Amino acid sequence: MKTDERFRLVIEAAPNSMVMINGGGQIVMVNAQTERDFGFTRAEMIGEAVEMLLPERFRGALPPLRNPFFAQTDAQPMGASQEVFGQRKDGSEFPVEIGLNPIEMDDEILVLSAIVDITEQKQRMADARYLASIVESSNDAIIGKDLDGTIRSWNHAAEVIFGYSANEMIGRNISLLFPPERLIEEAGIVERIGRGERVEHHETERRHKNGRDIPVSLTVSPIRDARGVVVGASKSLRDISERRDAQRALALSEAEFRASFEGAVVGKVLAEPVSRRILRANHALASMLGYEPADMVGRTSSDFTWPDDRAGDAAQYELLLTGRSDAHVCEQRYIRRDGTPIWVRVSATLARVPESSQPILAVIAIEDIDVRYRVQADLLEAKRDLESVVEERTAALEQRDLLLREVYHRVKNNLQIVDGLLLMQALKIDDAQAKDSVMGIRSRIFALGLVHQQLMGSSDLKTFDIDPFLKELSKNIVDGGASASVTISVEASTLDVGLDFAVPLGLLVTELVTNSLKHAFPDGVGRIVVSLKPDTEGTVLLVVSDDGVGLPALDGSKAKNTGLGTGIVRSLVAQLEGAMTVGAGPGARTEIRVPMPVQA
Repeated sequence: MKTDERFRLVIEAAPNSMVMINGGGQIVMVNAQTERDFGFTRAEMIGEAVEMLLPERFRGALPPLRNPFFAQTDAQPMGASQEVFGQRKDGSEFPVEIGLNPIEMDDEILVLSAIVDITEQKQRMADARYLASIVESSNDAIIGKDLDGTIRSWNHAAEVIFGYSANEMIGRNISLLFPPERLIEEAGIVERIGRGERVEHHETERRHKNGRDIPVSLTVSPIRDARGVVVGASKSLRDISERRDAQRALALSEAEFRASFEGAVVGKVLAEPVSRRILRANHALASMLGYEPADMVGRTSSDFTWPDDRAGDAAQYELLLTGRSDAHVCEQRYIRRDGTPIWVRVSATLARVPESSQPILAVIAIEDIDVRYRVQADLLEAKRDLESVVEERTAALEQRDLLLREVYHRVKNNLQIVDGLLLMQALKIDDAQAKDSVMGIRSRIFALGLVHQQLMGSSDLKTFDIDPFLKELSKNIVDGGASASVTISVEASTLDVGLDFAVPLGLLVTELVTNSLKHAFPDGVGRIVVSLKPDTEGTVLLVVSDDGVGLPALDGSKAKNTGLGTGIVRSLVAQLEGAMTVGAGPGARTEIRVPMPVQA
């Protein structure tokens, strides 16, 4: 009896639900924990089928599972291959594990069921699976290790970052991932973990399977056992290669910006876009206006704009601010610290938020154009002065040209008066030789007058083309002193000549053509050719030839005729600094070579 009582006391004190059933499946004993777990009183359960403690879906399957336990004496779990749930009085379900123990009492086989509520165990398992899923899907390498460095867990991200599979690393030492110069770090980390401390965001390097060092951000947390003793560490490593590259690129960009901003030879300003309050000014602008950069921060661009230019500057900047202009560019005056104006060229643009086009920063460049502007002003003044002088000089030149034309005109008219007087005198002279002399003088006067007529009609009043001059001169000589059967042709190149060349040349042609008319054609029939062409030696060749009976030689060795005409020809050749030769044979050919006329 004492043994049965002890048994009942043990069953009653058990921490799990204990239910004893007979061969018919009726409950014959329960303990207090059963009442607490299922919500039934002891009286409600005794004598009832044990299926009352199971959900409806399990009740039909219970007898086939239960009956074999009455035929054997070994303790066995029930439903090991499937989940089993208990059902409380209120109908709620909870997972259970059931252990069945056959017991022989009073010649009867009973089965004692130990029912364990595994709700918390299931939850812990679900939490563990959830945590494992998080660890496995993390982009950070998560490594679990013992305090001696032996790796116990290795997630997928660790494979991706370091190139080792879990099979390659689990059981090996964490030092495999350390570059030699970084091994000393691990001792310090282990010491801190042993004290229960956490290492957060430690930036260092670890080595890839291929030997490449990877910059990582390392966080290490202690792992404790059930007693709270630190037994290992969980390491989370994030590959920060891209961030490190971005930081380096940003640092480089910032260095380049500082170099560009501070090293610029023009003034530069970063300002708040609406108020144009200066956030940053470079040394070039501060020096230009006589300030230190810090003195300009907090003030507005308008504070440095010349008062008379502020309204126009604000109006143009408003166009930029409202998006009606892409840039604000103007030339205006700024104020130096000493109050004096300085001309500058201002170029402003706005940095905007891409999505909203909201301006976030004004970038302004200020170029010193004071010297250029003042030079331009001086140049404009000098230009006006020069234009005034040019106008005066032009007027003077026009007056001079007018006077020259008047002079040429008067000379020509006076020569025509002289020619008329000579003609009147010739009409009164009976002596043929004297009349010829007078007429020769008239030819010379005509040549002089024709030169002045040509000059009067030229554009520069200094030179004229010799070709039309020679043609008109020769035609006049022949028309005035030859029969209709004597012809003359002129072959002259285009050549601009001045007064000093044209007068002696015209007189030479007059003398030579007149001599041919007098002496070459006794029968009144013939041809005279006048040619004037430059050659390759820098001289001009004048040739007067005819097909008549020939003339007495005019060169110095053969000339016997020392009359006025021959002397005039020689004098004119000398005046032109030329040389003359006369050809022998049928007809006459006089060649005179003179230097090329100098253009004024």
